[in-house]
Amino acid sequence: MSERKDQGFDARELGYKVELWIYDLSHGMARAMSAQILGKQIDLIPHTGVVVYGSEYYYGGGIQAAYPGTTAAGVFLRFVSGVVKPR
Repeated sequence: MSERKDQGFDARELGYKVELWIYDLSHGMARAMSAQILGKQIDLIPHTGVVVYGSEYYYGGGIQAAYPGTTAAGVFLRFVSGVVKPR
């Protein structure tokens, strides 16, 4: 890791922004049709990607990487963000 200082902070203490992006693989069809087909309401079929270091990492027959939001993972719903700090 870099030893440089950014705005008075040691870069090792800053951590990395990490986001969990949540998609609906059904493109809204689960919410629209699940009650009629299954007899139970299902709002979505979830799929997630992890965005870190400017790329989105996801599973698609193996670990894949792409520019965030450009995967064929379905309809983007929301993301959860956090910070991972090195030990």
